[in-house]
Amino acid sequence: MPTGKVRKIASGGYYTAALTTGNDLYLWGGRPGQTKILDELEDYPMPVDVDGNDWVDVAVGQDHIVALSTEGDVWVVGEGGNGQLGLAKDITMLREWRKVELDLDGMKVSRVYAGYKNSLLIIE
Repeated sequence: MPTGKVRKIASGGYYTAALTTGNDLYLWGGRPGQTKILDELEDYPMPVDVDGNDWVDVAVGQDHIVALSTEGDVWVVGEGGNGQLGLAKDITMLREWRKVELDLDGMKVSRVYAGYKNSLLIIE
């Protein structure tokens, strides 16, 4: 990869994400006949630019992706019908990255995880 070696791979459903040692995020995947989470996804790794962020962690669920920026912000995209995006319950599909507003009272998110239709944040 242009910004260093791959230091993490995360996969779920039909999507895969990779983080590099240069803190860049790459995504790819989808399948024929299925609407993609992001329009720009291809079947080969594509760099992700969300407000110029660098990334420290990423997790991929069945149809959603959770990413943690170096600034400590959690960003999400994809299916949210089960609350897995951490947003309002009426958001069932999010096709653009959105920052999740968290009131952590001085604590910070250190890791993100995703399951089939759920997400988990580790807080320090």
